[in-house]
Amino acid sequence: MYSLFKIVFFGSIIILFELFILDFITINNIRPDFLLIYVLYISLTYGRLKGLLSGFLLGILEDFISGTLFFGLSALTKTISGFLF
Repeated sequence: MYSLFKIVFFGSIIILFELFILDFITINNIRPDFLLIYVLYISLTYGRLKGLLSGFLLGILEDFISGTLFFGLSALTKTISGFLF
């Protein structure tokens, strides 16, 4: 059983990787969203409900850690993509 705690733990590692290391790997200011890829993987593997919950939790966590101007936008996009796939 893949618990929600493990999903959030690995997602937080991906968020930290995106914030600190991925800035050095950009190509023409374009960088991949590995957290979105992870949410899509969770949704396809474990179903819509886990994809929906993990997308929301990881999106809120990403918005909180990165301190963006539009708080909740990452949570919204990752929740929708976790539900659709």
